Amino acid sequence: MLDIYICEKNESDRSKVLATCNEYYIDHNYDNEIYSCEDGDRLIEMVNDRELTALYFIDCKEVSELLMNRIRKSAVGSYVVLMSDEMKTILDMVSPTLRPSGYLVLPVKKDEVKNILQKICDSYEDMTGESATFRFKIRSRIYSVDINNIDYFEAANKKMIIRTVNQEYEYYGNFESIREVLPDYFLRTHKSFFVNMKNVKNIDFKEMWLSMKDGAVAYISRGYKKDVEDFVKAV
Repeated sequence: MLDIYICEKNESDRSKVLATCNEYYIDHNYDNEIYSCEDGDRLIEMVNDRELTALYFIDCKEVSELLMNRIRKSAVGSYVVLMSDEMKTILDMVSPTLRPSGYLVLPVKKDEVKNILQKICDSYEDMTGESATFRFKIRSRIYSVDINNIDYFEAANKKMIIRTVNQEYEYYGNFESIREVLPDYFLRTHKSFFVNMKNVKNIDFKEMWLSMKDGAVAYISRGYKKDVEDFVKAV
């Protein structure tokens, strides 16, 4: 996902944008950096040697031709969100060389920041095919797995087994810790299984199992059968 840069002199607004971005990335399990600074000169220093598409929240007062040139040089296609306490100031800055991906009228409102993040992140994923990752820890090492490659999570002996299209991982965890970070297409089908319904190839409601595209099998229990049936009907 995108790295984020926040440039805002007002500490309260800067902190609100930073906190909301951190919360959004944690909720969606995005593994990227979020930076903040007080002025455009510092932002120029931060992006000067980078060559990555990023998302920038910039106060209109800090926008300069030099800054925009540095952003364009760092990566074509970066996203810029302009911030100001007056909408007219934002509109006056729009030009053929500066077409913002969004705007925030100060003081910052958390819901508005989240809405912008969602639209931009969805746009970026559609453009690049990039998806969120699921991170987990085995001993002292952090692993990161593309969520779309996960067939299912299986609870067994106080551990979680992650079955991917290529292999299995086993770590200490529980369903409560993963439920909030998984997309809506992950469905509880059994007391021991959380299944990626996008990777399901066949469902047998008589024998109570689901087979995945790579041949792996997960199970359905009577308590979750209706949830599976409702999901299939809604697709």
